[in-house]
Amino acid sequence: WVICSGQVIEWDVQGNPLRMIGCHVNITQRKQAEEQMQKSDMHLKTAQRIAKLGSWEFDIAAEQIIWSEEMFHIFGRDPALGTPATFDELQTIFHPDDRALHAETVQTTIATGQPYDKEFRVYHADGTLAYLHVKGSAMVDSTGNITHLLGTALDISDRKQAEQKIQQTVTQLTATNQEILDWL
Repeated sequence: WVICSGQVIEWDVQGNPLRMIGCHVNITQRKQAEEQMQKSDMHLKTAQRIAKLGSWEFDIAAEQIIWSEEMFHIFGRDPALGTPATFDELQTIFHPDDRALHAETVQTTIATGQPYDKEFRVYHADGTLAYLHVKGSAMVDSTGNITHLLGTALDISDRKQAEQKIQQTVTQLTATNQEILDWL
């Protein structure tokens, strides 16, 4: 890969170019690095999709939220809407019973720098309830001030549904066992 650039610096009386100056720069290594980055990005997106694991960032000062592509699937949000514009908008996605805990968890991490590892419930736009395992960690600047939170969200809805089915089965078996004991 080469970048070629040049410019005519002298013309004859008829306006034809006589002399040109230019340079050629070998950018093969840069192009190879770009290709490797594109390949790595594709692998990351595929891994996140398969694992149902998204990554996110929260810029505290700008109150800007950045999501990986998979986060839109996890939150059931149309990517055309973009990420929530503010933390308050993000809060509306969380189950009403989990909003206070989510806000408190984030504020504690911003205040103390301590990471978190919590489960929350969210509602998709279609009303579907989803369960998430969310991890967050504070990022600091060169002066030690917390500037961003970074983290992941794992969709654990399948596991939670399986746990609920197991609990229902245990409850039914316990009731059946009690009926048998009462009969004896």
